[in-house]
Amino acid sequence: TELGVETKLAAEGLHERNGEKAALMAEVRLLREQLQRERAETEQTTRHYEERIERERRESTRVLMKLMKAQEDGSAQESQALVKRDFAERAEQMAEAMLEMR
Repeated sequence: TELGVETKLAAEGLHERNGEKAALMAEVRLLREQLQRERAETEQTTRHYEERIERERRESTRVLMKLMKAQEDGSAQESQALVKRDFAERAEQMAEAMLEMR
């Protein structure tokens, strides 16, 4: 009988450990799925910011060229002020995009 009790206790312990193992495996699966979703979201967000920074960089170059042309042409000071303001705004937007990306 003592052997029977020990066998029964061992079987119950094994059953309990199997249940714990199954619960842990399910939790690991859920965590892996969550990690995969978060990685995909991070990649998408990173691509978005990289594209935004590239657009801002191109726009900044365009505005800089416009400023250089205005200076070269000897255009009116008003024109230069508009171009400088436009350049400053674009530079600020680019800086904001880079900060958001971090």
